[in-house]
Amino acid sequence: LFNPSKNDIEILSTYTDDYGSNWSNPRQIAQTSGRDQGVSLAAIGDTVFFGFRRFANNGDTDDIMGIVSNDRGDRMSKPFVVAEDVCVYDVPTLPSTANGTVAAARTNDFPWVSEDGSKFIMVYSERRHGPAGCLANPNEPSDSRIMATVSSGNGKNWSTPVEVAPNADHGFQFMPVVDCSLGICQIAWWDSLRDSARNLQFLAAQNSDSADAAAQFSQHIPVHGIC
Repeated sequence: LFNPSKNDIEILSTYTDDYGSNWSNPRQIAQTSGRDQGVSLAAIGDTVFFGFRRFANNGDTDDIMGIVSNDRGDRMSKPFVVAEDVCVYDVPTLPSTANGTVAAARTNDFPWVSEDGSKFIMVYSERRHGPAGCLANPNEPSDSRIMATVSSGNGKNWSTPVEVAPNADHGFQFMPVVDCSLGICQIAWWDSLRDSARNLQFLAAQNSDSADAAAQFSQHIPVHGIC
């Protein structure tokens, strides 16, 4: 909910006990910097986990946050950080939409949550880090990868995020979703790996030797694994 009087964005929760015929009064589940968006939730028994994005604002960094309710959403825990200072893959509206030769995803980085009956899993995308830090300039190609983190059934203890599909080549992976059934989880996402030639062309323009440029850039692309 956008609150124009406060110029902030609030995440609200409402629940039903009669299969959707009647709903409780909506109430705000978290009060952070006032820029909370992209909520996704899953439940294991009476434990409900809410994952959402806190946008950088008022001294806060871009973080993936969590809230837990142990009574099906009646009472909420205080918000806590799952992944701090994320190098988010945000692509805003292009400055000149009249230019038909330029295209962009026009997306923000939000988490997606599911559960397999005993554990919670959350996925989101994150940009690569370069020599000068986060490669977040939408006018320059960089890279993004899908990250996954897992929590025990209490929804409070989360593992260190790891890459879902490690790939040393250039390309963007973004807008992930995850769903689990019978102990098996499937993750799907948008992937622009085949557009990597454009990235290499950009790097070549910054250096007379395209091979050296690509090699210099690839030194800053870490690779991790997940089982």
